[in-house]
Amino acid sequence: YDLEAVKKLIADNKNEIAAIILEPVAGNMGCILPKEGFVEGLRTICDEENIVLIFDEVMTGFRLSVGGAQQTLNVDADLVTYGKVIGGGLPVGAFGGKRKIMECVAPLGNVYQAGTLSGNPIAMIAGYTTLNILKNNPN
Repeated sequence: YDLEAVKKLIADNKNEIAAIILEPVAGNMGCILPKEGFVEGLRTICDEENIVLIFDEVMTGFRLSVGGAQQTLNVDADLVTYGKVIGGGLPVGAFGGKRKIMECVAPLGNVYQAGTLSGNPIAMIAGYTTLNILKNNPN
């Protein structure tokens, strides 16, 4: 929660930090909200230093609100990760992000992404159904 320490870390490692990843709401410690202004400050620092801001929303995505911590805190990450809440508890994970980054992923870009169970039909229909329920019942 110390933006000055973050700035110092970045200054001490100039051009060496590609990304900052965090749980915007610390779920593994009992759902601790960030100090007011901290996440917004990280967004500003990342913009100024051309650092990718990544939110781990495995626990908070679709739970705090349909838009997760990004919507609740009104801060957009560059990349975001989601977990099994997407599939209603089935083993589903997903990531998403800003177009300029996502265009790097195949088939548009050179970064290949795959997994043993990627695209599993049962998990995908569960995800599709869960996301439709959330979309149609945002509260």
